[in-house]
Amino acid sequence: MTHIDLDRRQNIVWFPKLNVNYFAVTKSVCTAMMASLGKIDIIDPSSSRYDYVYDSLTFITKEYAQTNGCKNVSVIRHPYNRIVSLYKHFVLKDPSRAKELLEGLEVTEIKDVDDFVAKVIPHFPAKNPNHHLKSISYFLCDEEGKVIPDLIFKIEEDKDEISTFLASLGCEFKVANISSFNVELSKESIDIIFERYQKDFNLFKFER
Repeated sequence: MTHIDLDRRQNIVWFPKLNVNYFAVTKSVCTAMMASLGKIDIIDPSSSRYDYVYDSLTFITKEYAQTNGCKNVSVIRHPYNRIVSLYKHFVLKDPSRAKELLEGLEVTEIKDVDDFVAKVIPHFPAKNPNHHLKSISYFLCDEEGKVIPDLIFKIEEDKDEISTFLASLGCEFKVANISSFNVELSKESIDIIFERYQKDFNLFKFER
């Protein structure tokens, strides 16, 4: 079937019974939202892997999402918080995955979140970077740079609205990938992230 995204790289999940296409952005509560919309119980909210969630869903292409008549929806997260989430997940929680982000990256040599930002964010390739480092724009825009989803929530600002939206579909928010690490970015790290993801800041009106 040509509308199926076999390698799941576009990260769009089709929920035909809900009349929703969910445009998932990595490190932006995407697992939680997929499970919520799919009414899939999270076995362990503090786990590092949720393959059983993804394997039970249907991933589609952007082209099909724009023609199947369903509402296109997404939840996005501030770029600073996306990178902090990535650091918590791939360095603190599951350090075996850090090497996926950048060739030659050694997790044992990463001192803290600022060191992580300095070693990874300016240096990952613009072409075909790791899935978790791709911009929000990559996930939500078409080839002309136009934003596709009709409805976009910001997780930091719209938690009540997200819950209301899910409830309107007969769903409830599922918690996934939680951690208790306290991490803060330095001004230098903030500047590095802003420079790399400036298009996202401008397009989705994130505060610097």
